Amino acid sequence: MNKETYISLLLSFLFLSSCSTQAWYSGSKASHDISCLKESESDYEACIKENPHSYNEYKQARDELKTTNE
Repeated sequence: MNKETYISLLLSFLFLSSCSTQAWYSGSKASHDISCLKESESDYEACIKENPHSYNEYKQARDELKTTNE
């Protein structure tokens, strides 16, 4: 099983198992990482580093924006 198939199966499992915000964020990040596999080896690392934030960092930034805009 190649990397893309494995990641696609994992992504599908995340979407089917839960519809939480965290699952959606994880799925989106996994999708981005899959697209990075199509890059050359030298560009792969830069592509992966484009979205280094964990879900908790994302949630904190989102919550800060919500309170700022209220």
